Amino acid sequence: MARGEGRSFSADVVGSLNVGEVIVGGKRVSALIDSGSMVTLCTYSFFLSLQDAPPLLDVSTLNIDVNVADGAKLDVLGYIETTVSVPFLSSFNLDVPVLVVPDNLTSHVVIGTNVIRRCKSVASQGVPDDSTPEAWQTALTRSLASRWR
Repeated sequence: MARGEGRSFSADVVGSLNVGEVIVGGKRVSALIDSGSMVTLCTYSFFLSLQDAPPLLDVSTLNIDVNVADGAKLDVLGYIETTVSVPFLSSFNLDVPVLVVPDNLTSHVVIGTNVIRRCKSVASQGVPDDSTPEAWQTALTRSLASRWR
């Protein structure tokens, strides 16, 4: 069958979200594990939902500009310093700045390469591949592959 004859390719155009479990600021959440994002983000409502929310800090002190895929500047309300844990990596706890953004993301938390790359080094030290959740396998594999481009 030739392309366009009787088969719809619409399901092949957009893949599923790469979502996995993380713990941010002591709260378990399904997060977008995004190997295309260099930073870790959370929505303002997620920030407000933290039991012992850390102070919202001025992002200008980080001296960074964050742009989205189309080059537009990301609207950042501030950042928090908190711990990110990954349940399948029992010994992995990372203190990291998390940018707080308006409530317009597809997920309340986006885990970027600032966390993914550190997970990769821990995971390569003895976590069996079959115990690594699929979303994390995908992100860790893409993170490793991007180093070779």
